[in-house]
Amino acid sequence: MADLPLSQFEQEYFEKYFFNEDSKCFESYVNSWDKLSFVPHLVPALSLIEKNVSTALVFGSATGEVLNYFEINKIKARGIEISQFAFNNVLPNYTDKTFWGDVSIMFPQIYEKGQFFDLIFSSCFQFLHLSEIKKLLPLIKDNCYLFSHYGGYRGFGEDIMDLKLNICEDYNWWSKLFLDHGFYPTPSPYIWKTYRD
Repeated sequence: MADLPLSQFEQEYFEKYFFNEDSKCFESYVNSWDKLSFVPHLVPALSLIEKNVSTALVFGSATGEVLNYFEINKIKARGIEISQFAFNNVLPNYTDKTFWGDVSIMFPQIYEKGQFFDLIFSSCFQFLHLSEIKKLLPLIKDNCYLFSHYGGYRGFGEDIMDLKLNICEDYNWWSKLFLDHGFYPTPSPYIWKTYRD
């Protein structure tokens, strides 16, 4: 059993993940993960980029639904997740495909082991401090072909819905951050390349 530090992403976060305007009720992460995740759009968007993606690492993989979605789409996926609740409720077969701990600590360890991924997807940068992100970006750039981040964009409703955010900036702010760290744009606005054509 993982002995993870208590985080803001515990039972209440997962049980009240999405507020359904139609039903006026909260939905759990398990029942609504795809409503706030970019991953169902990311997989088709990858076809716009001339780079085969067969492996992925997900920062903030929660209880494994995102990893499972990648696997269904023939992308071998691993995750990093901090939540003890997620560990206790992870989908079968995804406990060992997840590195359990803080992404700002776990990813440098993965990097040091020389593991490389075609794609790194982040759904958690908005919960980190900018100093942590700036330390991770050079490692990410050196550890994958494609990088995707989705979350913390002002105007997407997250600034109202999620008070746990450390960073909530507009898309241009995030894009400039990645471009300033040597990433390159692609036809998809939420995918950046780590290499120049």
